[in-house]
Amino acid sequence: MKKYYLIAFILFAFSQIAVSQTADFDFTDVCLGDTTILINTSTSTDPIVDVGWDLTNNGSFTDATVDTLRRVFTQAGVYTIGLRVTTSTGSSRAIYQQVIVGNYPVANYTVENGCANEFTDFTNLSTAGGEDLEDFIWDFGDGTTDNFSTNPRHWYVFPGIYNVKLVAISNIGCADSISMSVQINELPTLTFQFEGDTIFDEGESVTVRAVGDFDEILWSTGQIVNPITITTGGYYFAQVSKSNCPTTKSFTIIVNDREGIANVITPNGDGFNDFWKIFHVEKHAPCQVEIYNRQGLKVYSSSNYANNWNGTYNGKPLPEGSYIYIVICNDNRIQKGTLNIIR
Repeated sequence: MKKYYLIAFILFAFSQIAVSQTADFDFTDVCLGDTTILINTSTSTDPIVDVGWDLTNNGSFTDATVDTLRRVFTQAGVYTIGLRVTTSTGSSRAIYQQVIVGNYPVANYTVENGCANEFTDFTNLSTAGGEDLEDFIWDFGDGTTDNFSTNPRHWYVFPGIYNVKLVAISNIGCADSISMSVQINELPTLTFQFEGDTIFDEGESVTVRAVGDFDEILWSTGQIVNPITITTGGYYFAQVSKSNCPTTKSFTIIVNDREGIANVITPNGDGFNDFWKIFHVEKHAPCQVEIYNRQGLKVYSSSNYANNWNGTYNGKPLPEGSYIYIVICNDNRIQKGTLNIIR
């Protein structure tokens, strides 16, 4: 009787050992046209003597019998692939897994020729080919890259032609790239020439000419000719362009009242409006002048003013702001007013 018990125990133990068997395989999702590699990683305490692959999900494990299977799928999609392994004792285990074959994305973008020292905008037109686009890598051709932006803005410092490359990467790592040449143009130069003073009496005028390397011009007055004549005071600007690159600069014209005393000076050393003026002062000389700040401190005085005060006190520039002037010329008429210093 003990002999039969021993045999039964051995058979039971053997059956438990044989149950220690798993079917499994490794793979990596690939892109269309690449080789899918399926590797049998099944384990068993008993020798595995038979391997069968089901590549069409039909329940028949007869498509291949190798441990490492290489296959190139002709269409993108999700494939359900099965593996069955059988041991020397006839025990079988099977497993099915979904293997992805992804489409390649199509990288594409648009950009207009830009301007140096301004932002150039790139519009990403990449398509996913049925997958999700996960990453974009931009190489702007000037030594800088961007791995985060979908539609980046890039600042080119120097004009030139740059080869810009975009790499579009799907969520399973399929990538496509495109390169284009982008021309970055130089901003046009712009300065102003004034035929006359920018501070003058009512009834007078100044002619302003824009000078620089540009093709088109638009003044704040709406004029598109060059030069223009200005008869009224105010803030003016001109915008010039070349190769769609704009440059804008401004200037100020001051028209004094009929008494001919300037109410603004801009002592910045540019040669315009640097000195406070009594127009035609030589006709009214001598002119006694006193200038006070808002606190009542006398910051300047002269008994025979010659249009030579540039907004200083004790040799140091006065701060911007309003000041009070008192002028008495040869007609003994007292003239008072406000003078603004703008730097």
